[in-house]
Amino acid sequence: MLLDLAALGPPYDFGAWLQGALAREPLELRWPDLDEAGALRDVPSCVITWSDPTRSGDQARQLRGQLRHGGGMLYVVGTSRGHLSAARAFWAPLDVNLQSAAGGSGFPEWGDHPLTEGLTSLGATMPRCLISGPGGEALVVVAGQATAMAFDWGEQGRCVIMDQALLGDALSSRRPRPAMREFLVRCVRWAAEARTTHPSPRPQPGPKPEPQFEMPEPAPIQPISSNIALVDMGADDDNWPSIRARVVEALKAADLEVEMAAPPTGEQPLLTNASLDGIGLLVIGSCRQFQPSEPIAVSRFYATGGRLLLLPHVENLVHNRFRMIYFNDILVELELAASLARPHGQTQFFSHPITEGLTETIPVPGGVKVQSYLADTLVEVAGLPAAVALQSESSRLVLMDAGLLLPTKDEQAPARELVTMLGRSVRWLTGEM
Repeated sequence: MLLDLAALGPPYDFGAWLQGALAREPLELRWPDLDEAGALRDVPSCVITWSDPTRSGDQARQLRGQLRHGGGMLYVVGTSRGHLSAARAFWAPLDVNLQSAAGGSGFPEWGDHPLTEGLTSLGATMPRCLISGPGGEALVVVAGQATAMAFDWGEQGRCVIMDQALLGDALSSRRPRPAMREFLVRCVRWAAEARTTHPSPRPQPGPKPEPQFEMPEPAPIQPISSNIALVDMGADDDNWPSIRARVVEALKAADLEVEMAAPPTGEQPLLTNASLDGIGLLVIGSCRQFQPSEPIAVSRFYATGGRLLLLPHVENLVHNRFRMIYFNDILVELELAASLARPHGQTQFFSHPITEGLTETIPVPGGVKVQSYLADTLVEVAGLPAAVALQSESSRLVLMDAGLLLPTKDEQAPARELVTMLGRSVRWLTGEM
């Protein structure tokens, strides 16, 4: 089996991890071994490779020849535009279509396939690539679209294509996320059997048992460690000034000392371990482009007892939708998800200390859908969550569509119930509730 991967960065880290993960398998993984003419000394049963914008047309044709001669392949699509373009050009001759995802995050679900049987939940992810094509079987699905697929062409080979975003964040770990590790080993085994296995009829699956979830009672939470609230909502467009003013008002009403984050300069990260030291509550809006290290700093802040108020908001403006993509990098680190295009509708409040006594239905415009597997829903709009609250062993967070804090139709101010929910959210985060 051939590891056709770059010698640096995530592809190399992935290959090194895979060698260790398959050390006890009856498979030999090696990096390319070429003869004097530049050809492979042995024909591999399977190639593990990555989209590569620098790969020439001849190299791509030789690699596709691995499939045409009945071999196997595991192909990872990188997250940059160049990687997606290279992947599209590579797979187009085989009628496999790859397109860019819209930028929203979500919770992947395993498809119905022998490669995915019995695997645990993947957690939140932000897909960058959607895959489709005749004969393909979805292995991982986000919001009804595949981000990993298996193709079995019989004597023409078989392959698994997957989005790099499923593997996890290379900044926080050089290994794939835990739920992906067994899946990747299975995929390599399956692809390596291409030369000796012919497709057989798929057995008809029986009824699946309903999943059982045990929701533990929240443990008592410690008081907030500091009364300083840092507000990172510096944008002055797309209704952000009025949203920011409403949030600052709620923070001050809870007797918090408000600090406004300075605008970022250049590529220097604003949110770091040092800048968050001494902060009790961090408020983040989807206002700007976040640097790659900032989601890690926010995740560590939360894991060590910090409180978070997360406020995504976008309108149909191109630069704002790109801001949402960067904001989702933070949410994914926290096992949260947010996606665009929640339809307009009536609010429905759910039982929680934050929403106690709030029952009135309020017409609100479309906005952001937010969710987490373990979070408590605070309010739904059109049957989709628009605000959730989550408590861990040491901390709390609230994720809320900031559009709820804008004036409703034909009104000059936000609905009283939604302003109340914001104020209670702040007090709940501080531990007063």
